[in-house]
Amino acid sequence: YITKLRYVETALGGDDIKKMGVEEGPAVGETLRLLLDKRLDGEITTREEEEAFVRGYVEAGGERG
Repeated sequence: YITKLRYVETALGGDDIKKMGVEEGPAVGETLRLLLDKRLDGEITTREEEEAFVRGYVEAGGERG
């Protein structure tokens, strides 16, 4: 963690997520946490994959994990 994982960040920021339809407030933070978890797990590796995840998350009403 100290040498590699602590530097992992999401490509999308809060403003990006709000523009994609996530309601302002705690939902933005939760979406960012989900994205970071998926980055750390290697499930998402690009900005495009993050955008696709957020679109699916919004379409599912925020119930996707």
